[in-house]
Amino acid sequence: MAAITSTSRGAARVESRPHAGTVVVQVGDAALLSLTSAEARELAEHLAACADAIDEGATEVATIARSKPLALQQAVAA
Repeated sequence: MAAITSTSRGAARVESRPHAGTVVVQVGDAALLSLTSAEARELAEHLAACADAIDEGATEVATIARSKPLALQQAVAA
């Protein structure tokens, strides 16, 4: 499983690595995950769904787990 966590240590950022053909997500100096272009697109779709849930009033949005394919399990707080 891969997780993206925002902390006070720094803002999350995405860095392209064209030589490897992957997208690497980093917080500060720590690389959290490396994705192919297809995985990055799928993750972006799941993050958009999380953002929509937050906009609709959800207080606890989602756990994103990497499996075949990336799966999104959404838990909306009552």
